[in-house]
Amino acid sequence: METANFPQQQPIIPQAVNLMSYHADEKPYNNKTWTVLIPAINKSIFIISLLVLCLIDIPYLVKVPSLFIFFIPMVISILLFVVFLYIENDLKQSYKNSRSLLDILFVVLITIRNILFFLNVLPVIQILGIFAVGVLCIPYIIIYVFAIHRRDKASA
Repeated sequence: METANFPQQQPIIPQAVNLMSYHADEKPYNNKTWTVLIPAINKSIFIISLLVLCLIDIPYLVKVPSLFIFFIPMVISILLFVVFLYIENDLKQSYKNSRSLLDILFVVLITIRNILFFLNVLPVIQILGIFAVGVLCIPYIIIYVFAIHRRDKASA
């Protein structure tokens, strides 16, 4: 009995799509997460925080100067907010032409951080904000730095 000699077919294996980085042979990717969403989150919460600080906290401090001790953490949280805005503006320039699954994590981390900074500017809820920042500060920084490192490694 003779068997027909059919050419042996190679198994079809789909190529893995690397969503972690942008490759030079691909068309440039305009990352809306870093160019639109994250700056919008940062700017909106920062402006609201500044308005609360200027329109509520400072007039209240003028009426009750003994509450100056609570005003210091408010100013410190605004200054830390500015530091993170500067860092993320720099990251925006680095990540605007690439995409990563970590971008979702950055949106979540930035939103949580901005809400905590906003809590530190609210006069009545400030104690909750200080407690939350105190408890979450070290884990947040570790996750944030690790995510930046992984994102940079994937983009390279």
